[in-house]
Amino acid sequence: MAYTGTPIVRNGQVWLAQVANDIRVDSPAWFLWLHTTTSFSYALGRPTFYSLTLHKEKRRHDWYWYAYLKSGNKLHNAYAGTDTLSAARLGHVAHRLLQKVRQHDALTAEKKEGDA
Repeated sequence: MAYTGTPIVRNGQVWLAQVANDIRVDSPAWFLWLHTTTSFSYALGRPTFYSLTLHKEKRRHDWYWYAYLKSGNKLHNAYAGTDTLSAARLGHVAHRLLQKVRQHDALTAEKKEGDA
């Protein structure tokens, strides 16, 4: 869940302070906004209702976006890209993190069955 005040990207649009903004994903305004912000939440919607948190982090002399998704007590992360984050790239990263969550949940369930 995003902290209060964290911008949220939902249904292809940026929401600031719970108010829809004119910034649409993949628009020129979107890419300009990515240069100025340091984090945002990306709502996945149905059927999972998960929300990724993306942070801009400086690594190896440049800035990169990393996505995080917490499930239970496990924090999963994945490289998201540079300031050229598109809707397609966000979808790909979300899919990858959801796969990590499913794999972790399956291993956890398997371990519990083995312990019983």
